[in-house]
Amino acid sequence: MQASVHAVGTVAGLQLSIKPSGAKSWILRTKVGSRRTDIGLGGYPDVPLAMAHERARETLTSIRSGVDPVAERRATRGAIEWTFKTCALAYIKEHKPSWKNVKHGDQWTNTLETYVYPHFGDKHVRMWRHRTSLRCCGPYWSTKNETMVRVRNRIELVLSWLQRRGHVRLLEQAACCRGHER
Repeated sequence: MQASVHAVGTVAGLQLSIKPSGAKSWILRTKVGSRRTDIGLGGYPDVPLAMAHERARETLTSIRSGVDPVAERRATRGAIEWTFKTCALAYIKEHKPSWKNVKHGDQWTNTLETYVYPHFGDKHVRMWRHRTSLRCCGPYWSTKNETMVRVRNRIELVLSWLQRRGHVRLLEQAACCRGHER
């Protein structure tokens, strides 16, 4: 099934898209240059009708002045520094409310700060390699095995979370630190 689209009025091309799952989002269908394009303006109810009207008008004004909002958004998205530390902090922020207690979140933060960030916290996730995780886990594997298993798992969870969102393609992600288990 496809999403159903409903014209809103007031601003030409503004539509409410309703997916089969029930998710609703605002779409501006317009021409940018010579091609027709659908530009997302945000999800309903986070973006109310008045804000959708405002965003649609602003977008149309920028298109008339020669700006391609889709290309601009892509360029901005690509400019984000997806370092491992940035990604791990975003993962923790998203998942912390669902964790059973504050101590669990603190353990996540502390182990990553102690064992992971010094080795590759500032490294862009595109540069990820299997040996990268071995640098942080390897030296402690025989003395702090349980902690390193948890650290390895946390690295894998962050990378898997990124991969599901399409931010990073990791070929060896599943093999992270596994060579030191025995």
